[in-house]
Amino acid sequence: MILPAVCLLQVLVANAQQTISFDITTASDNKRIFLFNTLLPGDSVVFKNKQGKKLPAESVIPSEFSHLLAPEIILFESDGSMLFIDSGGNFFIRDAENFDAKPISLKINLDTLKLGKKNLVIECSSRDLENLEIFVVPFEKYAVSNAVPQVTTKLSFRLEDIIYGAKGVTPPRLLDLWKEQITFDPADRKVMYDYKLILPKDMVKRGKVTLMIYDLSYQVVAIYPDLAKPVNVIKRDNIMSATYVYKIFMNGKEEVKKGLIHYLSPEDEQKKLEEQKKQEEEEQQQQDPAQEDPFKQPE
Repeated sequence: MILPAVCLLQVLVANAQQTISFDITTASDNKRIFLFNTLLPGDSVVFKNKQGKKLPAESVIPSEFSHLLAPEIILFESDGSMLFIDSGGNFFIRDAENFDAKPISLKINLDTLKLGKKNLVIECSSRDLENLEIFVVPFEKYAVSNAVPQVTTKLSFRLEDIIYGAKGVTPPRLLDLWKEQITFDPADRKVMYDYKLILPKDMVKRGKVTLMIYDLSYQVVAIYPDLAKPVNVIKRDNIMSATYVYKIFMNGKEEVKKGLIHYLSPEDEQKKLEEQKKQEEEEQQQQDPAQEDPFKQPE
């Protein structure tokens, strides 16, 4: 016997594992938790508080989601960005305002937590203004608002990483931090030949870094793409002696830092060396007190 497509889908849904979302109200809190990969019907699930007492039925409102009909379960959503988990237990973030945006994997899977694959409670807490905390607990060991370290795995995400990361941009806090940490050698950016551009390690790990050199009318003079090391040696090549504007970009579009850089002529280099030598001599004189002549006769 061949079942019609609609009936076949109903059979599959009836036997498929699902995730149930629960809105739970207690005397001190309102929270949403998720019972992941379960065969239990929502109205049969019993929750207890940390004192072990059963929560009244009117305090627990379930909403069932079949993984066949709703393969993505939204755990958190804010400012047009979302964190969700798929039926395989993989965590993703995505721009909820762009239907064409591809989800970005966080490379976290429930299997790696070694808590089993079924009947896992996922509790989300966004009380912290900076972090989203997710607690994963086997259902049989779960009590509402009671994260016991021995049976609970805690995942913590910065909210800005979800909100900005889902849209493919870097949080402003990181851009400001990197701006302060980026340095040049020589520090005055007066260069004759090669020079070093020193980048924060986490900046290099996070994406592609590009150095752009412009003349003072903002015409492109040189491009140094894909700077993948914390310390990058930049060759002058055939750039003429003059003052230029540099800009450092993240992922080709986010400006992190800009300023002036001076490519010296041989005459400028000689003058710079003379100034450095003079400065070193003055510093040496200040450090070494004048010594009296031991053979000098008193007057």
